[in-house]
Parts: sequence; structure tokens; C-alpha cells
Amino acid sequence: MGYDSVTPDILHQLHKGWTGTEHHEMQHVFLGVLAGAVQPTIFCAVYAVLDFIFYAQFHFHMSQTLNTLKNTLDEFHEHKHIFKDFGVHDNFNISKLHLMTHYIESIKSCGSANEHLHIDFAKNAYCVMNRRDYIAQMTK
Repeated sequence: MGYDSVTPDILHQLHKGWTGTEHHEMQHVFLGVLAGAVQPTIFCAVYAVLDFIFYAQFHFHMSQTLNTLKNTLDEFHEHKHIFKDFGVHDNFNISKLHLMTHYIESIKSCGSANEHLHIDFAKNAYCVMNRRDYIAQMTK
């Protein structure tokens, strides 16, 4: 399945199991907990990801918000080395991080990051496939 058929449902993709309210509440305290407790590079990486999630959830986007979204992702990539440096993660071949690189194009082609749009696209993908091992096919 191509990434062009994956819609940017940021909350569902990045925080499975969390409700929107829980995620929103966590955002309010997470950076405050990290401030002063971690190195500035770690703080910048986490801040960039949270900013990305915040901007991706906008109901409407303009060129300026999409540029800001790209800048937050670029900032994360600029600082992510710190996690490798501390041995937190060996590599960043993580599908959810890779999907983030496709969000801007998905928003441009499909509209805002919308769970209902995600559901519609998932149903459309299911209808055109051979329906064998559908979970494996839809999550590759």
C-alpha cells in the first residue's frame, strides 16, 4: 500500500490507546516535567514532536501552518541523534516516524488530519485488496 493512501490521523497513529483529551492533558504537563530535567537537545527533540502533533491536528491548514509543520519535523530530525547517543534507540527506522514525513502531502491532498477521513481511506483500501491477510496488507 502506498503512503499516499494513508491519511494523517496523527492522534491515532502516534498515540494509540490515548483519547484526545488524555493526549491534550499530557501535552500540558510533559514539557514542564522535562524542563531542566533533561539535556536541552532532548527537550528540543520532544518539543518538536509535540509541536508537530499540535499543528497536524489543525482543522484547516494554510501554507504557513504546513511550513511550520515541516519545520517542526526538521527540528526533530536535527536533534534525534541524542537518543542514539544515549543508547535509547539504535536507529530511527520506525514506521510511525516515517509516516510523519508523509503527513504534509497527505494533508495537501486529503485535507486536515481527520479520523473520519482515515476510516474512509482504510475502508477504501480494504475494498480494493484481495481480502487475504488484510491486517498484514493494511499495516505494511
